[in-house]
This record gives sequence, C-alpha cells and structure tokens, in this order.
Amino acid sequence: ATVFRGISYWASGSIAISQDSPKPVTYQFNNSNVENGVFERAGSNIKTRHNVALVTWNDPSDMYKQKIEYVEDFSVIEKMGYVSESEVAAFGCTSQGQAHRYGEWLLYTEQYESEVMTFTTGAEGAIPMPNDIIQVSDVYHAGERRGGRVLAGSTTASVKLDSPVVLAVGKIYNLSIIDVDGAFQSKPVSSAAGTRSTVTVSTAFTKAIAENSTWILSDAALQPETLRVVGVEESEAGKYKIACLSHQPSKFD
Repeated sequence: ATVFRGISYWASGSIAISQDSPKPVTYQFNNSNVENGVFERAGSNIKTRHNVALVTWNDPSDMYKQKIEYVEDFSVIEKMGYVSESEVAAFGCTSQGQAHRYGEWLLYTEQYESEVMTFTTGAEGAIPMPNDIIQVSDVYHAGERRGGRVLAGSTTASVKLDSPVVLAVGKIYNLSIIDVDGAFQSKPVSSAAGTRSTVTVSTAFTKAIAENSTWILSDAALQPETLRVVGVEESEAGKYKIACLSHQPSKFD
C-alpha cells in the first residue's frame, strides 16, 4: 500500500485499500451528533517535526542499487532551523522523481496535517471509512454555532434548522446536509439576509433530507474543518469512536 501512499484495513469481512489522494467530502459531524458535543484534539510539537527526508529508492540505471534522495522543506528550515531528518524507504520505487515526491508528501503531511481529532458518535459512525474526507463544525473551535440538526417538515429546497442562523448582507453561504441515503450534499443558499430558522438553497437537493440529520452552514470567512479519517472503532454496540487527522487538499496542487 505504501507504493501509492495508501493504507490497508479490514472492513465488512474483507481487506480494503485506500489512497491518500484528492477526494470529495463524504460525511459531516457537528456538536449535535457527537457524544457530549465534544471533539478531542491533540497535536505534535512543531519543534519535533522533521523538515528533511532521506528517501531510499532503487536506481534502474545502476543495477537497481539503493540510492538516497535528499528532500528538504526549505521554508520550514528557514523559519525553524534544521530540526531532524526522517529516513524512509520508498517501497518498489525505481524513479528518482517519485522518490522526491514521496519525500515532499511526507514532510508536508508531518508539518501541516499533524492535528489529531477524536470523537464518539452513534450508528452514523459506521459510514465513513479510513481515508475518507469529512467536515466538522465545532462551536468551541469556531466560536460560532454553524451546525445542528434538521427538523421535520424540511423539503429538498428548504431546510428547517433546530436553531436560527444570521445571514449577513453581502455574504455568500453554503448549506451542507446528509440526505436519506446517508450521502453528503452541499448547495449555495438563496435566502435573503436576516435571522432565519428555515434556509432555502438555490437548487433543490437531489435526495430528500432525513429528519434529525445534520446541517452545516459555511461562508468564505468561516469554513468547517476538513479532516481525513484514519480509524473507526466500534467501542460498544451502536457507538463508534472515530480518529482523524487535519487535511489540507491544497497539498495535491
């Protein structure tokens, strides 16, 4: 799996594999659908993160002998000084360019995707799989409540929220929900500015919205956190503990 920056895991009675590659958001969580409304966070000390990678690869032009590709994050070295180097082997790699890209991916991931988030949720915790991308709206982190539950009576074009939201003049908002099939959908908001308990989207969602499912409202200034799932564990019947890492989609640009 390391050949393509992937992971392997056991799920649904078989081995599954997944790559760390560009993916759309597949699910969402907010304080209303996690245990005690709490997202637990942890991170590494910036002074202990590697900023140099020594990547071992096999050179086909030299009898496939092992070579070392030196990769550095110059911007971090310039800011923090030389910290330490990480020695890794690019399994099955016979390209110097691929070895270099692997080193860049490793350093970027360690520098900018180091925050770990864990939380416990109900049966919906079985939906996201390792390496899936989720979004999280945490009122204690964002400083503003931008997520909650969908109330009965919502339609595919108008969503009744469990708490009113304030739509400011001149701002463009997006509303994301989970539909009846458990799929993530996001649409631009067309409601006029003001305090709204029902929000209308510009084009109807393609599937009905399940009552009591989640909603998250975002704009350019306040976006939900994007995270990559790294582990899902059923801690007890109907209760799942999810571990994830901060995710920066721009690293693939």
